[in-house]
Amino acid sequence: MIDLVFGLHLYQPPNQTLEIIKKITEESYLPVIDLILEHPRARFTVDIARSAVENLEKQESGSNFLKKLKMAVGLKKIYLVNTAAYHPILPLLPKKEIIRQIQLNEEIYQKTEGFFPPEMAFSPKLPPILGELGYQWTITADTPFVCLHRQSPPFDWVPRQKDVAIFLRSNLWSSRIAFNHVSGNAFAKNLKHDLEKWFGGKQGYLIIWLDWETFGHHQKNFVQKFLIPFLDNLNNDINLCSPTELLSQYPKREIEVPCSSWSTNQQDFQHKNYWPLWRHPGDEFHKLWWELVKVVLEIKKEIQTEEQLSVFDKAVYSCQTWQWSQGNKELAIKGMSYFKEIAELKASKSVREKIHKIIQKLESLCK
Repeated sequence: MIDLVFGLHLYQPPNQTLEIIKKITEESYLPVIDLILEHPRARFTVDIARSAVENLEKQESGSNFLKKLKMAVGLKKIYLVNTAAYHPILPLLPKKEIIRQIQLNEEIYQKTEGFFPPEMAFSPKLPPILGELGYQWTITADTPFVCLHRQSPPFDWVPRQKDVAIFLRSNLWSSRIAFNHVSGNAFAKNLKHDLEKWFGGKQGYLIIWLDWETFGHHQKNFVQKFLIPFLDNLNNDINLCSPTELLSQYPKREIEVPCSSWSTNQQDFQHKNYWPLWRHPGDEFHKLWWELVKVVLEIKKEIQTEEQLSVFDKAVYSCQTWQWSQGNKELAIKGMSYFKEIAELKASKSVREKIHKIIQKLESLCK
């Protein structure tokens, strides 16, 4: 028997345009949720960020999607997992900010047992915090774990730290879907064949997790090409389940799980470049951006109103440094409007000048 978790990550930056939200909703969110509701074998695990929900609620197709999502949760065809509200890279934030981002997302959720860190950015500081908040498990990528321990990722036991289970998402199998334009029919057959060989006749599990937008937006017609034939070709040997279900079936083992993200490759890990697309040690834009974050988080300590705190919460969204890493300079500095607004709140003249000076340097890099 193969236990398979198929996870979908749904996030949009807080300042995403409604035009793009509408396009993605119609190309991806609605077709996938309709399939989940209609297909008898569909059972997915989903995390959705508050910033996406707030954007979806602003237009009709998005509101329609959220109603269908709630329906799928009620029918137990979707298992919800919490994440951080505005998608920051959590290991790089202070504990207080990590907790706030998690609790802000909890406000739009029912309480869940598991937690998905944005970009699967993980460090050993997270499990104790998650444990304090009542979470049973979290997840990160398997590549750094394999590099550290020089062994295959586990399939019949679950890593654990501080009483929090840490599932490892399969980079190999997730990438085969995301980047290879594979057909769902062939994927299902290869999955069964290869995992039965790997598991050696034992029961085991595998975790696949992808951006929801992979299906229909990043890859056109991928609902029809992949998801439908994949679900059609599942048989009784493959059981779609949630990570929480795995906790009761597989033993836990205390073991080190290193810093990682789902974009950390072997070379990155060897050079201790754990979050390469968001804080690369040799990247000037990344250095300046995190210097700016450090300054504004000091100001935040003086802020008390939720309306003003919300500006800080949104300012640290991860797309800014990610877009820079992708060469998208215009999108990289789109978030500067949050920092400029923060500078006018309670900052002293010297701090305000410091913020504007860093912003000017960031903007000059993008010219």
